[in-house]
Parts: sequence; structure tokens; C-alpha cells
Amino acid sequence: GDQVYSTAGSYGAISGNSSGTYKLCLNLCKSLYAVSNSNNNEATFAYSLSIKNDEIELIPDSDDYAEYGAITYTSGLLLWEKTLYAPASLQVNLDLEFLDKTINKEDIVCEYKYKSGTQTLYDKCGINAEGKFSFVMPDSDVFMYPGIEWSGEGNEESPYRITNIYQLKFLAVRVNDFEQFFENKMFVLDNDITGDNSINNYISIGGCFGGQYKEFCGTFDGSGHFISGINISNTENLEQDTFLGIFGRIGSSGRVENLNLKNCIIKGHFSVCGIAGYNNGVVYNCKVEKDVYISYEKTSSSCHGGIVGYNEGLIDSCKSFAQRSE
Repeated sequence: GDQVYSTAGSYGAISGNSSGTYKLCLNLCKSLYAVSNSNNNEATFAYSLSIKNDEIELIPDSDDYAEYGAITYTSGLLLWEKTLYAPASLQVNLDLEFLDKTINKEDIVCEYKYKSGTQTLYDKCGINAEGKFSFVMPDSDVFMYPGIEWSGEGNEESPYRITNIYQLKFLAVRVNDFEQFFENKMFVLDNDITGDNSINNYISIGGCFGGQYKEFCGTFDGSGHFISGINISNTENLEQDTFLGIFGRIGSSGRVENLNLKNCIIKGHFSVCGIAGYNNGVVYNCKVEKDVYISYEKTSSSCHGGIVGYNEGLIDSCKSFAQRSE
């Protein structure tokens, strides 16, 4: 018959060879495995996954699968972040619960990346008839990035418009994880943006990830607005604690202008600052207020500042009243 196993703090294994609905409480299980008990490891059934609140519902499907991989959520938008395991060729349907209840589900896009051989590929989930995010599980692990896209076309006549903290974070996802550096693209901040000041509530746009530099190469116009409530704290990971600010790295064709910063805490190791950890482009007419606290590893090679940490570009008409903290 059908059986359900769960292990607190570990994972649940689900096995069976007949139709039915299986439910597993995520409060008990950190990972979910879809497993077949067919002979010779050849599956005779697959599952569609539906995630809602704190339980998982598995519905048998007719398609076969060969093996399963991990589905990982790496966005701070979700109510919880778990790792699921699903078989290749599985139609996965996700009904996601979001942290901020004011977010309209219609505004969310759910993008993902995965490996095919040595290539990293990117795709976007579709929306099925029930309004769930839907994709076919590839023969590899999947990294999911729910976010809120910007309006506009990214050009001077119709720039990408950022209106909330989630859209700003999604820019970091696109640069850091999707390696979209936005050369010749333009962003405009439409209003003040406020974070919640919680520890590590923000990841810089650009930086060093897996030994590779990721740089913002477009134009970002703050329109004189303020970003506040950002908290970046030490992670004890030297790579992650380097090139910190609203922007981690600005490339040679990048430009950040008319941006103001207040009420923020930024702690790191090397190239730590308010606006950009590293600049090889242009930072123009930006201001950092005195309630922005910068903390860094004090060594002979430390590069830090209120506006830019390590500069190889141009800084013009900027002011900083930032304070150094321990």
C-alpha cells in the first residue's frame, strides 16, 4: 500500500504505486523526495507538486521520470524557503505563499536557472489555469527566483522603473545570479524605498560570486530619492563580505546618479561603503547621510568610504556624512 514517512528536521520519503493524494507537513520535514518503488529503478508514475501554506500535496501523474533533482528557493519573497526534490520531466506547479501580504500575485514573476551539460540556462515559469507557477523539471537541480519585475523598456524614453524594495532586490538577482549586466539600459527610482532594517535584508547589486566578478553596467538614476532601512552584516564568508554597498560593483560603462542613502548599516571586510563597494564607472551627485554606519575589517589594504570603497572610475559632486562603526 501507500506509505508516508517523515523525519523531524530531516526529510520525508513518499513511496507508493497507486493513485491517491499524499500530504506532508513542512514543519516536520525540510526536504521532500518523490520516489518510485518500481523494479530496476524504472518509474511507472510521476507527481505534480502543489505547495500551499505549510503542506505539500502530491498528485500522481502518468508521465515517467528517470531521476530527481533539487528545487531551491533563493528569494526573500517567500513565507518559507525549503528545498524540494522532484523527478526529471515532472510538470511542477507551485502555489507560493509570500511574506508581504500586500503583494499582488499577478505582479510576481518566477524565474529559474539550471544546468544542461556545462551550460547554465535560464527560463521563466508559466502560469497554469489555476494561477500556479508551472514548469517542467529539467534533468538537473533548479534554482528559483520569485521577484517583481519593473515596468518600462530600459531605454531613455521608457526606462525600467523601480518603485519598491522587491524590485531593487530583483535587480541584484538579475546581475548576481542571471549575469545580466544591463549595458546601455536605464533604471529610474520613482520614489523613496525603505527596508525593514532586519539583519542581512539586502544583497548588493554586483560583487564577487564563485570567484567571478558581476558588475552593474547600466545607468541608475535615483531621481533624488532615498534608500533607507538596508542592513548588510558580516557573514564570515570573505567573498560575500567584499564589495558591499547598494551596488557591490559598478562596471566601466555603469553610472549611478542622484541617489541618496540614510538609516542603513553596512558591515563587511573589504571595499565596504554606502553607494558602491567598487566603482569603475561614474558615481554622480549622490549623498550618504550621517545615520549610515559603515563597518569594515581594519587592515593595511582596507578600502572603504561613504560613497565608494575602491574607486577606479569617476566620483563627482557627491557628499558623505557616514560614520564608521565597530
